[in-house]
Amino acid sequence: MLISTLAAAATLAIVAQDQTALRAAPRDSAQQQTVLTQGDTLEVRGEKQDFLQVYDHRRERAGYVRASQVRRTSLSNADAVELLTVARFVRDSPGSEAMGIALVAAYLKAAPAQAIDAEPFDILGTLA
Repeated sequence: MLISTLAAAATLAIVAQDQTALRAAPRDSAQQQTVLTQGDTLEVRGEKQDFLQVYDHRRERAGYVRASQVRRTSLSNADAVELLTVARFVRDSPGSEAMGIALVAAYLKAAPAQAIDAEPFDILGTLA
């Protein structure tokens, strides 16, 4: 029960554009920790000015990204339909494959098991 409550409360930021800087502080002049690419998924931990405080589990690194360079979403059941809708759109957008895969992965985490059919897996196949 606690795990599903935490998953529902989780907020993700999916990087929407290549060359997005993960910075040490919430300002453009702050040291760049690493460069993120489209489709990278970050855990949102806070918000300061126009920046999101995030944690990148893949790189095991915390930092800040501009809010305008990511797409925020939660893993609640209510957001699952929107995630699948955006994944449908991205499926037909050449060059956005990584973004689409991240959206489908977020959908699969957010959607209730009984609501998942073959469509998200078809989208993954198309993007791959």
